[in-house]
Amino acid sequence: MASVEAVALLGLKPVLVDVNPATYNIDPAAVRDAISERTKAIIPVHLFGQGSAMDDIIRIAMENDLFVIEDVAQSLGAHFSMDGKKVKLGTIGHIGCTSFFPTKNLGCYGDGGACFTNDDDIAEKIRMIVNHGARKKYFNERVGLNSRLDTLQAAVLNAKLGHLDDFIDRRRWAAAIYFEALKDVPFLCLPAQERGADHTFNQFTVRVSGGLRDKLKKFLNENGIPSMIYYPLPLHRQPVFAPYCRHGISLPVAEMICGEVLSLPMHTELTEDELLYITQKIKQFS
Repeated sequence: MASVEAVALLGLKPVLVDVNPATYNIDPAAVRDAISERTKAIIPVHLFGQGSAMDDIIRIAMENDLFVIEDVAQSLGAHFSMDGKKVKLGTIGHIGCTSFFPTKNLGCYGDGGACFTNDDDIAEKIRMIVNHGARKKYFNERVGLNSRLDTLQAAVLNAKLGHLDDFIDRRRWAAAIYFEALKDVPFLCLPAQERGADHTFNQFTVRVSGGLRDKLKKFLNENGIPSMIYYPLPLHRQPVFAPYCRHGISLPVAEMICGEVLSLPMHTELTEDELLYITQKIKQFS
């Protein structure tokens, strides 16, 4: 929602396209089909910590003279192999945007965020926008915001930044246990990994087939295991975006996924015993 809201709030038109059924990320073929003479930018959201197909997206952008704005809110710290070289997600496009919400890979104690760019002109514009559109205090050159990161949150992030790789390694360790324990559960489709990309597992999101998703969620809850549905309704079905969507729009993959996804417990403090309990209960349900 947040990625599309930003576009709409600027008075621009967000164009929604379908996703890859394996990775849940934007489908480059669908992007190519949706481009028109009015298209200005592509916004790949690296969902749940899995990198999008950035090589294809960058190629499409270059062919059509488009900006690329990466949403790395759930994937900060992950890499993608571009031309055989591993680079950080969020540094491949023209701008990378992240969130420091407490549940993210690098979280502060409240709300916060950051943008990344290697373009000096874009960097200056962003610095102005977050400070009331001013380069110099009280001299406002453009319409901006009061969107500075407060000192307390910056101090927390500064202390945690050096541990980011450790945090991600803990999530990957937990994911490996999930993969091994749940690989033979017939009604589960486990997370896939994009070629050339690694995964931070901000969420460990499975697909539950056979119409069993809600029953499994209820069963887990009854056994003291929280789970979440990210997200129950695709954006093109949200009433707020109806004016932006062509009549009768259908994104069948997104609609199918929204009916099947379930995110299992995933954080840096999970223990092996907890993971064993969770996976045992899921197999009991089967």
